[in-house]
Amino acid sequence: MKKQMRLWLYLPAIFVLSLAAALARTMATLGSFNFDTGYYSEKTLIFAAEITMLLAMLVALTYPIFHKGIRLVASFEGGRTFVAAGISSVALLFVAFDFSRRVFGGKLVGANVKVGNIPIIEIIGVLCVIFALASILGFFLTALSTKREDQSRAWFTLCTVVFLILYSVYIYFNTKLPINAPGKLTDMTAYIVFALFFLFETRISLGRSIWPMYLSFGMAAVAMGVYSALPSLAVYLINGRLVSDSIYEITLTLALTVFAAARIIGCASLSDDSDAPMVSYIKESESARLIKSEEGEQTPDGQGLTDADKE
Repeated sequence: MKKQMRLWLYLPAIFVLSLAAALARTMATLGSFNFDTGYYSEKTLIFAAEITMLLAMLVALTYPIFHKGIRLVASFEGGRTFVAAGISSVALLFVAFDFSRRVFGGKLVGANVKVGNIPIIEIIGVLCVIFALASILGFFLTALSTKREDQSRAWFTLCTVVFLILYSVYIYFNTKLPINAPGKLTDMTAYIVFALFFLFETRISLGRSIWPMYLSFGMAAVAMGVYSALPSLAVYLINGRLVSDSIYEITLTLALTVFAAARIIGCASLSDDSDAPMVSYIKESESARLIKSEEGEQTPDGQGLTDADKE
């Protein structure tokens, strides 16, 4: 439990650093961002934001180094999970609708790369629609299924992983901004980190949880989600300009951030997945008895047998 409680040291640090980085990025975007080129004319403030964000990520990724061997009893109950999963489902539905509208309306703008005669950006768009809808089912199961292990929930959560990877690929091929534009790289990184977090979420449903890594990437996903979405939303509300691909993307990033934060905060109250002292003692005694019994079994030359056995 002591290792879990240390989350209350990590979480405030992550939130403060990511909010500070998001504030600096917001100010830099409002003050010196060129919406035509996708770059900043004055780099001091955005550099400070990036350094602060890097520090937040480093803090999150150090968690497994100092907190090995954590085993918790997974829980999918409670209002936090239910509400956060519902918000994410609605956000995914709007993203699927937006992709459908743009794919069938010929409004997807991407790199001039084709598979046969079909632009790759359209293929990615269609796949994003399919896996976004499958991901919605995953969030429904996360909200409705309270079982610690659930194969169906695991498979649909894996669809969320695939969707997030596809969406980061979509951002890469999207030609609205240059390939190495800071905003583009920020959004791609956020979705890749979210994909890693949901990969460890999948392992929980399969009964193969790695809690230190889950908590670490959960905190990293929250940090990147805050840094990616809050400045984009603030700029959109203030001057109506988009830094990210769309308002639907911003909404989805915020929803996934809320989900990751709710799941990680909830972990601080989970019980340890360990045996009671008496159960541990009985298991250890039984293990020692079995070892002695195996050592006393007969060997080819009769050694190891007891006197009673020899008689």
